[in-house]
Amino acid sequence: MTKHFDIAIIGGGLSASFLALSVHKENKEASIAIFERSSEYSQKVGESIIDLAGLYLNRLGLEHLLAKQTPKTGIRFLFNENSQGQYGQYEFSSPSLRSVTNGYHLDRKTFDSDLHKELESRGVEIFRPAEVDFPDGYVQGDEVPVIHDGLNLKVVANWWIDASGRKRLLHQKMGWKDIEVDLNTSAAMAHFRNIKSQENWDKMAHPYWDKNAIGSKGFSTIHFMRKNSWWWLIRLNEEITSIGVVKSNEENSNSVIQLFEEALGSDAIIKEVVEGSGVSEKRELNQLAYCSSQWFQKGMALIGDSAGFVDPLLSPGIELIAQQSIWMGKLLGKEIESGTYNETGWKNYESRFTRALKDRMYIYQRNYAFMHSYDLMKVWLRFGNFQYFSFTILPSVRFSRRLKYPLKLNVLDKIAMNVLYKRLKKISEKRLSQNRISNHLPGEISFSEVRVPKGFAFYFLPLQLFLLAVKDYMILEWIELKNALK
Repeated sequence: MTKHFDIAIIGGGLSASFLALSVHKENKEASIAIFERSSEYSQKVGESIIDLAGLYLNRLGLEHLLAKQTPKTGIRFLFNENSQGQYGQYEFSSPSLRSVTNGYHLDRKTFDSDLHKELESRGVEIFRPAEVDFPDGYVQGDEVPVIHDGLNLKVVANWWIDASGRKRLLHQKMGWKDIEVDLNTSAAMAHFRNIKSQENWDKMAHPYWDKNAIGSKGFSTIHFMRKNSWWWLIRLNEEITSIGVVKSNEENSNSVIQLFEEALGSDAIIKEVVEGSGVSEKRELNQLAYCSSQWFQKGMALIGDSAGFVDPLLSPGIELIAQQSIWMGKLLGKEIESGTYNETGWKNYESRFTRALKDRMYIYQRNYAFMHSYDLMKVWLRFGNFQYFSFTILPSVRFSRRLKYPLKLNVLDKIAMNVLYKRLKKISEKRLSQNRISNHLPGEISFSEVRVPKGFAFYFLPLQLFLLAVKDYMILEWIELKNALK
């Protein structure tokens, strides 16, 4: 049996679903098929979405699906430089205030299933389980063998899109290479069932959070910041919690799974969090960051993790998938309508998102040296918030066409970032040699002040965020000066 489609997507995760939704939005007559290898929906990493991805999903009209997911009530960075457990913690915190950019913690098992049902209601055909046997020497229009639920199919599509994630089916099949990247990190993760109640290990008081945020701090994305590494804790629902660690391979040569398992039994906070809980099979990724040197050729293209990945510290993965989906959706929708191949548009897609990945890697590789330090990381995050909200989030809220453009760094951005990085790294190294830690009050909490305000405050937010960053940097330098004069 031969089936014909305008677009055939390999993989059934978020990249595939977002793209199908974006193409359908551009051209409701497009015939779209998704081929997913697995027969069952399962828990996956890629569970936290932040501002821009939240804005994207809301504009797709998926409120009825998001209502079943857990609202992300904010982001918390917890530091414990003196390893004294819960009473030695201090925090940089960003509660979510009510806005069009509110994010979610996604239970991927239910969300992926609901997305597929939504797509089928819009005319997209879902084939699962389906094994795609992509032929050698493929050219646009060739038949591609597919085994679906025991049946042998031949599929002809104008475009095949690789949304297979880290399996990277088309990338591997076509022999496309990766560019060299400087970000060298690895990760280990698992899902935990019935972790300890947060009141048992989190003593930080949050009057401001409790008064202003969209929900309790218990459903925020929590980052435990450690030397050359960081941990995430994401509560998906009342029962299941995702916990993982990302480490710098350059600063720590030990196996990431070894670090993960040892910390579960020795880290003062993490040990207490997971004590007595059930745990799924642990997963390890030894090289997180990568980027393909080629993203398309006529009749096939890469999207999401099949093309590249950065670092999950600030949840950029789903954001980039959303932006790639908008970009590719417009290209495919217009081509189906006009029958004209836009090679310039595809080259623009490839160059723009290659640069986006490289720029993000440039940012992330520069914070592992001091990410354990409360006041150093706070300064880094404040300047990052200023740049991200001023030049990405706020323009995307005000102008819908801006949503598809990823964050990028210009020459001045990189110069400023490198100067700041070198200074913070120097301070960190000096403190370590002097056995000093951040200067802070017991249980200190600083708030990011990021939000999407209404009225005139919307236009003054960038200035406010910049002044907060400068203020904290000046305080940091004053503390270091006083120490030098002792």
